[in-house]
Amino acid sequence: NYCYNAYDIYNLLIDTIKSNISNKSLIIIPDASLWYIPFEILLTSSISDSSVDYRHLPYLIRENPISYAYSATLHFDANKRPPAPEKGLLAFAPNYASLLAQNEVPEAESFLERYREQLVPIPGVKEEVKMINKIVDGDVWMDNEATETRFKQNAEDYDILHLAMHTIVNNEDPMYSKLAFVQNADSLNDGFLNTYEIYNMRFNARMAVLSSCKTGVGKLMKGEGVMSLARGFMYAGCPSIIMTLWEVSDKSGARLMQDFYKSLIKGKSKDEALQE
Repeated sequence: NYCYNAYDIYNLLIDTIKSNISNKSLIIIPDASLWYIPFEILLTSSISDSSVDYRHLPYLIRENPISYAYSATLHFDANKRPPAPEKGLLAFAPNYASLLAQNEVPEAESFLERYREQLVPIPGVKEEVKMINKIVDGDVWMDNEATETRFKQNAEDYDILHLAMHTIVNNEDPMYSKLAFVQNADSLNDGFLNTYEIYNMRFNARMAVLSSCKTGVGKLMKGEGVMSLARGFMYAGCPSIIMTLWEVSDKSGARLMQDFYKSLIKGKSKDEALQE
């Protein structure tokens, strides 16, 4: 089913213009339900063999680097930016091993209980941010130091924001989708950075890497597109966002991120680095 549909959509949307896009980077501005389609994994030829080797299929990403934009206006406005901040990387990798005891914050009991089972430890994120920090200079906050308050206090001073953590998606009310920092709530923040909070922030970073599950998933709003965590970062001033549409394997996600930053340092553009 996947092979049939992936080629069918490619044939409908891309095949008729393939001679015009050879060796070019594609910037795709989707409409309506096309927001949910990762164009990278459309297939450029039909597959008839019943035993499919998914490692070697003719994916569109093999032909073209691909990036996305919410609109042409936003895409071109994103290139009109002030100089990048002097500080480079700001990375967070929280530890979920010791959640708050419910009796510490009684009014948050039902709230924490609702998400407790989703915040399982993800040990690979620490290695991920350590490896990235060897490639790009900056500041890395891990385990119990990876707090929401620290992110809010420092985010606007850095050029790259890298968040390796859990995401909790709320498809009914996307403004309450949230990034889960370490769960040591203080008097200012509860450890969950909601989308509506991101809309009220201001970033100077040229890139945000949301190395987390389903950060590009959200509710499709007529005339607006998908309302997701990633869109909040764009609204807050960040022109380039790396996001995901599904759950990400801990180890392979860390490896992908390491290779991505290595390609960036070598001078590749972001879409080319992702393609590699």
